[in-house]
Amino acid sequence: GKPKLMVHLLILFFAVIEFVFFISSAAKFFHGGFVAVLMALVILAIMFIWQKGNEIKHNAEVEADLRDYVEQIETLHLDDTLPLTQANVVFLVPNMEGSNIGRQFIYSILDKRPKKAKVYWFVNVEVTDMPYTQEFEIDTLGTDFIVMVKLYLGFRVPQQVNVYLRQIIHDLMKD
Repeated sequence: GKPKLMVHLLILFFAVIEFVFFISSAAKFFHGGFVAVLMALVILAIMFIWQKGNEIKHNAEVEADLRDYVEQIETLHLDDTLPLTQANVVFLVPNMEGSNIGRQFIYSILDKRPKKAKVYWFVNVEVTDMPYTQEFEIDTLGTDFIVMVKLYLGFRVPQQVNVYLRQIIHDLMKD
């Protein structure tokens, strides 16, 4: 809603000031200013490589629905010919949406050397934006040998997963 001449004069005024700053900085560039620019480019390259690596890693991860493997895990759980590996096998799962987990965790249980256990725990810790959140969700998939735990911990709460698991076991024993 302002006259175009006024807008162009204002832009010209700030452009002249910016040009003066640019010329004064450009003169310093060849007297050592390039070092700061090179350091910034190196940091930018590291950040770019890191981002691309995370994208490649995320795209390579294959998730599987744990419900599809409940029968196989139950067969392993009830198999008397295999020795008991441990009473509880706990997997810290980085991503857990519903009953979907990384396929590598299922393969770790079932492939090559099967891991027979009384209870298989799949634990995911999600850090929330609320500072003092301490909540959890449990899904047993209708079994007594698979426990999926999703911990919601605030960013100011210490992540002592073993303490929380003991409390969860205590709560499950009550139920």
